[in-house]
Amino acid sequence: MNQEHGLPAAIRALFCCCLCLALAACDPRAPAVPQSGDALPSLQLVGLADGRQYATDDWKGSVLVINFWATWCEPCRREMPSLEALQRRFAGAPVRVIGITMDDDLNLAREFLLAQKITFPNHAEAPGARARDALSVQLLPETILVDVGGRIAARVKGARDWAGADAVAELNALLRGERLPGS
Repeated sequence: MNQEHGLPAAIRALFCCCLCLALAACDPRAPAVPQSGDALPSLQLVGLADGRQYATDDWKGSVLVINFWATWCEPCRREMPSLEALQRRFAGAPVRVIGITMDDDLNLAREFLLAQKITFPNHAEAPGARARDALSVQLLPETILVDVGGRIAARVKGARDWAGADAVAELNALLRGERLPGS
């Protein structure tokens, strides 16, 4: 057994790998996860219904409910009707519910939306633009709430009843320019 400084080669190699991973995690150049109070990065999107290019900058001045989802994600599928109900409840108000699918097969996403009668705008990431990476979305579903000033108000990980009283109260607070508790 080749030992240097009393450690077997395999243990030294494992130690070096762990050290490299730890140092990489501390890299000051690594993008930070956007949090409450941070400006929403400009996201480039493609509309599923019309194929047009969109940018989240175009929606400043509205409260945004940006939902990352996929057809293969069961909690995402269950959550969609409540997002649709939220969109209907705030019709006429400066609130935009926006879906961003992570599906590779955009026709499958379109078919799902039609079958479920989902009418709020849904998009895909524009080629070369990674909305998921810009917002550090790791798990689905995840919803980002953005205030009228274009700042992230909250990150909601996992499915939620968006038609429920708590969600409605949060959006009303954002419309009044208030900060959400915990942000």
